[in-house]
Amino acid sequence: MMRFRNWTNIWSVSVISSLGGLCTSATYLWAYRFDEYLADLTHKEELAREALNPSGIIVCDIDLTNPLWWLNATVWNLILFLFLGLILHRLLSRRISSAFLQWQIIGAAVILAWGLTVLLGVIEDGYLNKGAFPLERILEGFIHTRYQIQAFKFIAVMAAGNVIYGTVLQVASRLYSFDKDE
Repeated sequence: MMRFRNWTNIWSVSVISSLGGLCTSATYLWAYRFDEYLADLTHKEELAREALNPSGIIVCDIDLTNPLWWLNATVWNLILFLFLGLILHRLLSRRISSAFLQWQIIGAAVILAWGLTVLLGVIEDGYLNKGAFPLERILEGFIHTRYQIQAFKFIAVMAAGNVIYGTVLQVASRLYSFDKDE
């Protein structure tokens, strides 16, 4: 597989890792936007029903969160892919001869790193807001169906993006040298 004997190989793995991060980010953002579009259609349908049968109660969805959240998520995804891509290429270069399988392992590591990032964010938020370990909030994340669905969508889309990217890399695997005896 990839050997780090010169800067060209390190540069190649860095570029490939960055492209992997961009590919999975783009796939996730496309799926998120599609899901948001469907939710907007549902909301408009509810508003149309409300206009036909007014009850006097108006419910408005106002998004007060950061509108550029996707930029932070993309940068963090790139950092995770670069870091894990370089480390796992180095560790797995002589054990795995398939570029596809190697990128599936890197993708799984990135998904686990995202889970750890969310967990650490919830713990930090709990300590900053309440000054205590937020065990109930962590358990709520595992128990409630809404959070399970969000996590499943994230994992499924990230895995699909990795399968697509791994397939492209396997097809174009001339960059990789599969010398086992080195």
